[in-house]
Amino acid sequence: LQHYKVNSPMERQRFLERMVKELQHMKPYLEFIDGTQRRFFELWRATQYRYHICVHGPEQGESAQPPRFSQPPRFAHLHDETVIQCLTACVCVIEFFTVEANTNSLCHDISQKMDSSDRDMLLFRLLEIPSSVLSSAVLRCIAAVDFTEMSSDEVHHLIKMIQIAASRLPETTVLVEKLVDQMVKFGSDPAGSGASSSLRLEHGNEVVMTISEALLLNLTVSVTGAKLAAKAVLTNKCVAFLLAAGKVPELRKPIMLSAEYRSKLEQILKAEDESRPGEIDVPLELTWGARFIEALMPFFSSHARFRVRGKVAFRIVKRVADILAGRSYAADCEGPTNGFDS
Repeated sequence: LQHYKVNSPMERQRFLERMVKELQHMKPYLEFIDGTQRRFFELWRATQYRYHICVHGPEQGESAQPPRFSQPPRFAHLHDETVIQCLTACVCVIEFFTVEANTNSLCHDISQKMDSSDRDMLLFRLLEIPSSVLSSAVLRCIAAVDFTEMSSDEVHHLIKMIQIAASRLPETTVLVEKLVDQMVKFGSDPAGSGASSSLRLEHGNEVVMTISEALLLNLTVSVTGAKLAAKAVLTNKCVAFLLAAGKVPELRKPIMLSAEYRSKLEQILKAEDESRPGEIDVPLELTWGARFIEALMPFFSSHARFRVRGKVAFRIVKRVADILAGRSYAADCEGPTNGFDS
């Protein structure tokens, strides 16, 4: 689709018009990816019948009683590779129209109709399916969506998906990393409307605490080999978001100065202090919630119990010295993050 007749705009336009007409303005595609719709149920039944034919043979399979399914499994328990491949293909077609909406009026109209049919929410729900290939396709499609079209409920659902995926670490490390990166993109939206506005004004506390919890869970999982690199990437993404959040007035006050966030901050630094030597640093003492002396003093108590000669204790002492010396928050955010600004 992306490369079809790119050198012949008129022929390409005629092809798009014919395809849109045959696809009934993409309505069936949205029904295929909606686990509550008849078309998705038919897709599931078709794959099961195909397996039935493969097991019994074409002749016996036609006459044998096919298996009965009251309903397909919930997305979180869907492992059928054929169904997942079909869903991935549907998402790729949806992505095509979403991307082309910026340059083609017909695709723009289709994208608008898909948006009014809850396209974004349906895509978010697909993230519940345990498939890295499908998740990558969904997130690539979401990245192409105009953030101003996203509702507050859709942003809330995406935050919930981070919570669900984080509970399944380390299997979902890459997915959580991409979801956190999406939150950074929302916050980076220069228009400051749509998803960006909802994130800052309506879901600030939830997203800060959700990403903090995801960071804590990531630190506590034990992985080896290649998974160590993925764990480090997720850690960096979470730290980058929390550092960047300190630049946004709606997020830093009172959210990052709350007792809830400071408690989570202590838990995360404690988990780093107890981690194996050589693991990546988690400099949360640089976040806005730890830029005040009164927030750091509890770390010197016996309750915190950081290792005296450990790197976390050293960084906290250094942080106190930087605060007393008048070091700016902007200087703290240089280097570790490419996050969003207010």
